[in-house]
Amino acid sequence: MKIQELFSLSPNFSKFEIVSGDEYLDNDITRITIMDIFYENSQLKKGDFVIISPDIIIKEKISLATILNGFKEQKIGLLGFVSNNSISDEIISHFHQIIKLYEVNFPVLKIPANNTYRDIVSTLNYTRDIDVFLVNQFKNNLINLKNTNYFSTNNILKMLTHYINGLILLLSTNGEIVDYAYTNPLDEGKKILTDTLLSLIKDNKSNTLSTLNPIVYNNGDEIYTIYPLETYDRDLGYLCVVEDMDKTERNQYNISLSNEAIPFIIISLMTYHEEELIYKKSKDEFVRGILYGLYSDKNIVEKEANFFNIEYNLKRFVWIINIRPLKEEHSDLLTSEKVPLNIINETLNIAKASFYDDEAITNTSSIIFIRVKHEIPNEKLLRKYNSLLNTLEFQMPEYKFSIGLSRAYDNLNDLNLAYEDVIFSLRIGAKIFKNGKSVYAYDDLIIYHLLYKYPSNPILERLYNNGIGKIYTYDRENNTQLFETIQLLIKYNFNFSEAADKLFIHRNTLYQRLKRIEEITALDTNNSEARLILQLGLKIHDLFLLNLK
Repeated sequence: MKIQELFSLSPNFSKFEIVSGDEYLDNDITRITIMDIFYENSQLKKGDFVIISPDIIIKEKISLATILNGFKEQKIGLLGFVSNNSISDEIISHFHQIIKLYEVNFPVLKIPANNTYRDIVSTLNYTRDIDVFLVNQFKNNLINLKNTNYFSTNNILKMLTHYINGLILLLSTNGEIVDYAYTNPLDEGKKILTDTLLSLIKDNKSNTLSTLNPIVYNNGDEIYTIYPLETYDRDLGYLCVVEDMDKTERNQYNISLSNEAIPFIIISLMTYHEEELIYKKSKDEFVRGILYGLYSDKNIVEKEANFFNIEYNLKRFVWIINIRPLKEEHSDLLTSEKVPLNIINETLNIAKASFYDDEAITNTSSIIFIRVKHEIPNEKLLRKYNSLLNTLEFQMPEYKFSIGLSRAYDNLNDLNLAYEDVIFSLRIGAKIFKNGKSVYAYDDLIIYHLLYKYPSNPILERLYNNGIGKIYTYDRENNTQLFETIQLLIKYNFNFSEAADKLFIHRNTLYQRLKRIEEITALDTNNSEARLILQLGLKIHDLFLLNLK
């Protein structure tokens, strides 16, 4: 679509004001991208229609020159900024100066504030599911905000109003208003039913609230939706969305947006702006925050580690005991139901007998351990873990236990990476090593993790289809055992005697099979690169079978 065609799409679009760039109205636009916060290395494409709400940019005094120059370098097709009461004539004049100075090669539009993101996206009709598109755009902007110096609770609230177009309140644990944000000027000075909020929160203290099961109150004119802000063991406050009755038909959409915002609000409250909701942080909570990636400022981590007398620069790894009743049939180890507290405590006591120096944190169906990396051979350590599993399953035969191990990291701040390692090991290890071991080391799964990160990479699919895929297809069509043959050859590092023994065939038969494999794949297995291709192909095959690709 040509930019000049936009203005005839709807009466609202006809009111878009061209700030500059009349000469570029013949530019094509091919996609919409919403940017609530400008960030370097943004993945924009040529021809993008970039929409921004500049309130955060203006509040944080982000350089307009940097923004416009960045858009110019990425050859966007069109920039539209949604005007509101924060856009003064002085700012528009400054826009003009920067545009002229940097010779911006795209039009800049001023979009009246009564046009929401939804209005713009639905009119352009570039996506079938508008709700999903907007939620994903919001999620991407939250992630990008967290990686800037402008990450704050108030900016998260402001960003949320761009999508919900209502009044957003941050409440304390007692229901008092701590912070707020709005985009609609009509929301300024709106009377908030503070006494009602306090009563609603007090009356629901004993109820099971969650981000998917919030408090909803209708006073006839407005809908109040109140979400709990909580960590594993502490209430931090509430998020309240106030909307007019005529805007509540998209309830599931608003719940999805709020659920994207809540984890980031919690991170901000816990790590950046503790003065907003003051509480005493325990050592357990600090360690959880490290593991869950709630800290992005190394200085804060060092400061709090010093307070809790925890050495920052020390090589550690994370390991987890996962517990599940034998009667469970979940395919995912980490979706286990809550395990009785006495089982958790007994498991902890047995584990501590062998790993008494390790820091331990209990969850509802697992125990997380942090262990200092000593010069103990991995084989010896794995024997200890297998021995622990045997003891646990002997003592509690009605439960199934498994252990995941991360790699070791050099400092405390990187333990969130170790936690990601061990979660991946538990989730994927049980599926890769079916009916086998129950100790899953990340070192054994790191290639799977790499491949798992690129589920639709055409190069990986080509690598599989030109190697292992051909062997697998040939076996199915000819009732042969070439796939099993290459599996065992790779497993035993092309030790022909050992592989032949495991296959119960003569070495000459093995050589004949290998020659057929080379003919099918056109790969020379004497070449290390060819062996690597086949090894990667086997791992891709495993992921295909798990329906993870």
